[in-house]
Formats: sequence, structure tokens, C-alpha cells
Amino acid sequence: MNPSELALSPLASRLVDAGAPEPLRLLAARGLAPALPPGEVLFVAYFLTSDDVPAIRDAARATLATPPRNTLDAAIEYARTSAALALLGDHVTLDQGATAKLFRHALAADELRARVVARAPAETLPELATMDAILASSPATLRALYTHPAASAALQARCEEFAGALGMSLAGAGGAESTSDTARDEVAPSDGASAPRDAPLASAEAEAQPDLDLAIEAIALRLAATVAADDEAAEEQRVLPLSKMLEGLSVSQKIRRATIGSAEERAILVRDTNRLVAEAAITSPRLQENEVMRIAANRSVSSDVLRRIGESREWMKSYPVKVVLAQNPRLPLPLALRLLPMLREADLKRIATSRSVAGAVSAAAKREMQKKQG
Repeated sequence: MNPSELALSPLASRLVDAGAPEPLRLLAARGLAPALPPGEVLFVAYFLTSDDVPAIRDAARATLATPPRNTLDAAIEYARTSAALALLGDHVTLDQGATAKLFRHALAADELRARVVARAPAETLPELATMDAILASSPATLRALYTHPAASAALQARCEEFAGALGMSLAGAGGAESTSDTARDEVAPSDGASAPRDAPLASAEAEAQPDLDLAIEAIALRLAATVAADDEAAEEQRVLPLSKMLEGLSVSQKIRRATIGSAEERAILVRDTNRLVAEAAITSPRLQENEVMRIAANRSVSSDVLRRIGESREWMKSYPVKVVLAQNPRLPLPLALRLLPMLREADLKRIATSRSVAGAVSAAAKREMQKKQG
């Protein structure tokens, strides 16, 4: 890999050149190079891990092993190529928030997501298991999550439930037996003892490989059939009204459209009665802030969708989203009360006098106004 593959700036490319002054390379390896944008710090450090000077190599490796959170977030946002994203996923230590952000990135390949799951610490697994849209389109990622050595019984059960909702099976090609009774037993050692949760991932995979490979192959065939069916019917579907066309899709087809489709498709599918479809729409990597605002203001979407917006670190950075969300009467009360202290006085006044929000919310808005005024 070379700097051109990552679309690095001229300054970053100069810093990783062996001809650059040694003191400057050392600063770059430590993430302290002057004028270097935060988004490029980790990419520069990666190239410096093979520098001829031991001190520079060691400093670069330390930077990748313990990257500051803001630097890590900036690098993920900066990544313009799949190669850049793969570099972060394979060579940089990711915390829980960064792992989730990388998973949602539009350039993240299924193979990369599966590798990141294999490296992920136990505390990141529950959040990854909620990313239904990604798991539905990436059998390799679902498999990696299910077979992770630190996966709890509850997490594995969620994977099984999710696969079952899509007509998939993790128990084997036939799918006749329950995964909780068969697949997990096949992963266990032959002497009947439970497999230790801290066993290496390669060991667990080796013991379950035949059945898991068959299961993933079956899932892949189902997804391929869905894609083929979409392609064959594409011409006919184009002449149908969008909402009518989406109504005729299967659950897995709707999830696919909610994930990679247009903003108009997401606006319809986010109101779907199937939780997996609505979840795919609100967690789509293509979702934009203006879409989130429209969804947050929509009183026909489910409270689960509104909760996902309110619990999203990314969307809660936007003040307009917070204002619109707080005024939606379908937002769960605990979330509405949590948002009010973050609002400005003028917006609190609007909510305090609104007849569309719950009485508890308008009363809380009045109290927050009094705090700000006093």
C-alpha cells in the first residue's frame, strides 16, 4: 500500500517519505506534526511503522495502539477509499464508538466488518448486534458475531432470532434444528466441556467450520436470489408508484432497499410495521441529516425509530434534530425529558405552550425555562 491509495494530502505524503527530516517524522509518528489535519494522523503513523529509525517505528506503533478518540473519529470521517477504511479496521485499536462508526461507513466492505468483529472486545458486541441493516446484508459479519469467543448466550440467541426473521438459519444448510441445541453444541469440545469464552477465535471457528460454512452459503444464496429477483423485476417495478412497489417486496428485499435505496424509499420504509425494515431505514449509511429531521418530525413513525434517533451520538450532535425530536409526541417520555435541558429558551417556550406534546413534557419545559431565566 502506498499513500496515493489513501488519497493523502501532499503534506501527509511528504511526512512519510524517508527523505523528510527525522525530527519531523518523529513528530508525525507521535501524532504531533504541525499543520497535519487530524483525519490524516493515523494514516501517516501507519506508514511510519516501517520507518528505518527504531524510535520512529515505536512511536508510530504506539499511536496506532492507543489513538486519541477525536483523532480516531476524524480518521474514519476522512477515509475516502475502501483501502483507507480497511487500514483503520485492521491496524488501529478501535473503541466501541469508533467500531460502530466504522461499521456504518458507506465504504466498509463485508469482509472488513467481519474482521473487525473478530478483533472486537466483548463490550462492543451488544451494540454491533443491534445493527440489523448491516447484519441482514452481510452473512460474514453475522457469522463472525455469532462465533465470537466472547459472545454471550443472549447475544447468540439474538443472532439466531435475527437470522430466523429473515428466513435464514445458523444451524446448518438444512436449518431444521435449533441453533441453540445444535450449532452451539458442535462448537463445544468433544469431551462435553463448555468451550472457554477466552479461547482463540481460530479454534472456535475450526471446530464449527463445516456447518457454519454451509449456513453462510445458504444465506448467501438467499441474498443472491433476492438480488436476482430485484434485477429481473426492475423494469416492471419502475412503472409502479414507489409506495405500491415497496409494498410488494419481501422483508429481506425491503431491508435491502432501506439500506441502499433512495431517500424517498427510506421515508416510506421507516414507517414499515416490520421492526427490522424500519431499523434498516434509520440506520442506513446513506442517511442524511435532512432526512433524519423529517423522520424525527413525523408522527406516524414508531417510537422505536424515534428512540434510535435520540440515542444516536451522531444525530444528537445536531441541534435542529434535537429540537424537532423533542416536539414529537411519540418520543418516549424519558428521552424527551433528557433533551429539554439541551434546548434554548425560545424552543423551550414553544414546547411549553404546545398542545401536541404530553403534559409532563410541557411542564418540564416550563421548569427548564425558569432555570434558564433564574
